[in-house]
Order: sequence, then structure tokens, then C-alpha cells
Amino acid sequence: MSPTPFLFHVIAYVRYAAENPEKYELMFGAVTWRNEPSAELTEKGHATFRRYTHIIRQLKEHGDMPDYFDETRMSQITWATLHGLCRLKTDGVFVSLEAVEEMSLYAAEMILSVLKGQK
Repeated sequence: MSPTPFLFHVIAYVRYAAENPEKYELMFGAVTWRNEPSAELTEKGHATFRRYTHIIRQLKEHGDMPDYFDETRMSQITWATLHGLCRLKTDGVFVSLEAVEEMSLYAAEMILSVLKGQK
């Protein structure tokens, strides 16, 4: 996987959260996770993260990430960054989807440049 598809996935994730705030809140919101979510919801949330980890693993397999980086930890760090931007949008702190998408691309580019510099 090249960085370009990674950037596509970043935008798709942020756009999904912005266009489906209720579903995003259900999947990743504090109320859900603090109140013992159902097994089905837990699995769906974990499956989403596994798909994201697969994307990060592909970056590693294609040489866009150093071998010594743990793909689970890198997934957690990058997802946390994207999740924060999604929450700022869905919580109404940022109104413009375009601005949030642009910030997400900056974050993704920053992450990719750090990864490339670590080889």
C-alpha cells in the first residue's frame, strides 16, 4: 500500500464520522464504552480497528514503515489522532468538514514523513 491509499482511508474515516455522528458516537463514544457495551457492538468496534490495523500493516509490508515499529501501537497512535479530529468535528468544535479533512491530511502526512525518516 502506498501512502496515497492511506490518505484516502484517512479522509474516508473522517468523512464517515462527520456524516454519521450518531453511529460514530455509538461505535466509539464514552457512554457506550463506559456502560458495558453488548458483545455485538464490542466486536463491531474491534473489527473496525482491526481493519485499520490491516491498513497500517500494509504500509509496513510495503516498506513505508520501519520493520521495528509495532503496527498495533502505530495503529493506536494514528487512530487516536484521527479520532480526536473526528470528535472535534462531531462535538461541534470545528464546523467545517473541509477544514477537518485538511487537518486530517496534515496529520497523516506528518505521520508518514516521520515513518519515512525513521528507516
